[in-house]
Amino acid sequence: MSCDQNQLVNYIFKLQPIARYMVIFLRAWSQKHGLSRCFRSHIFILLVIFFLQVQGHLPAIKDLQTDLVPNVARE
Repeated sequence: MSCDQNQLVNYIFKLQPIARYMVIFLRAWSQKHGLSRCFRSHIFILLVIFFLQVQGHLPAIKDLQTDLVPNVARE
């Protein structure tokens, strides 16, 4: 699952390159203010993606998944 998540994040960074810089900024800001222990890195990625979606700069994930076959491991 983590490989698929990384592919999605990389795809989103290609769609909106500023997203990568926003995540880097948030990580540095959290370290400067002593918050880096409270938040994991993926939280900043999710925050940036959500912000850009709300602002209309990124499509919703469901729109990106239109007509895709689910890729979920079955046990």
